[in-house]
Amino acid sequence: MTLHQTITPAQATAWEETSELLDVLRDDPTDVIAFVQHCNADDLHQFATVHGIAAEVEIFEAILAHPMCDRATALQILEACNPQYYEKELAKGRALDSYDDEEDQVFIAVIDMVHHQLNRRADWRGRFTCMALRDWATYPHTSPSTFAHWTLPAGALAPTENQPARPCIAYHYSSIRLTYEAWTQRQ
Repeated sequence: MTLHQTITPAQATAWEETSELLDVLRDDPTDVIAFVQHCNADDLHQFATVHGIAAEVEIFEAILAHPMCDRATALQILEACNPQYYEKELAKGRALDSYDDEEDQVFIAVIDMVHHQLNRRADWRGRFTCMALRDWATYPHTSPSTFAHWTLPAGALAPTENQPARPCIAYHYSSIRLTYEAWTQRQ
């Protein structure tokens, strides 16, 4: 049984000043990738934000290729890339190759990586079906049947094991930091 801890302002300040491990936007991507390789499944599930910077392609490739990355984490990353927008644009006839903006190129690359992993991982097959994912495979970078198919049910984004996640890290905006609980254990 876990008791609720009251955090004093001094403790909160100390945690905020010393708990940051890495910053995805400022730090060397190879350092972030090395950190990701040592994460557990619960920690990987914290990486739900894709900002659209070029270095993130390699970072999210490392997350998705991680042996402990589960289906829910992959779908969470897919959802963060706003596939509904791109599918809607494809339905209007705009090719994905026509995007010049770096952010769009990153989102499309990450969507492709997630799709590849969803099809590659045998332990994920049959657990989630989505017409848009089948269309993406059949018609890569062309117009899928309808953008409404990208809506993912909340259950699909829950951790695969149906257990509450107990991560040691939090990923907020671009900062990877220890959770308060993990930080206090190391003090």
